[in-house]
Amino acid sequence: MASNFDFLSTTVLKHLQHSAKEAETFALAKPRQACFSARFVLEQCVEWLYGHDSVFGYPYGSLMDKIKSDAFREEFSRPLLEKMKLVVQKGNKAAHDAYPPSQTESYQVIVDLHHVLYKVAQLYSDDDTTPLNIPFSNKHIPPELPDPDLTKEQLANYQKKLNQRAEELATANNQVQALKKELDATKKEQQQWQEEHQ
Repeated sequence: MASNFDFLSTTVLKHLQHSAKEAETFALAKPRQACFSARFVLEQCVEWLYGHDSVFGYPYGSLMDKIKSDAFREEFSRPLLEKMKLVVQKGNKAAHDAYPPSQTESYQVIVDLHHVLYKVAQLYSDDDTTPLNIPFSNKHIPPELPDPDLTKEQLANYQKKLNQRAEELATANNQVQALKKELDATKKEQQQWQEEHQ
């Protein structure tokens, strides 16, 4: 099934595609899980930003603290930051409130997550593989499912699953960065050799 997050497959955020599509799947069917999943995706995106752009400095504090940092305010527009904050707020509400977010709230969270990921991917992609305009389409949102939304207890177990996924993503990313450094070093050595033997 087509997804609003298919574009991620050719961007620097392709490692977030699976989790983003999962959040999208729950947008109407399971608002609590949708908001919680969206927050997880945003957190991974922010961690990626801090790990790949020295302008943000050393990450500190909560997810909201990182988004409210001076570096983030300088790098991203105010409307985009507000979308990030909304995803965090609704994700926190999903995790801690007795009553789950409404379908309207969870739908908006997915829309805002899409906008944030698109803007970040467009900003940090090294080539022109990210299209200039990718509108959000509600045609890609699955209808309500007969299964009930997660309870707070079930959400806690789901969080463990997401935490494990985050660790796997971090490990994979570290491996990619290590290979990139090796490749850069090899290229530098080859360049030096060519200069010395001209």
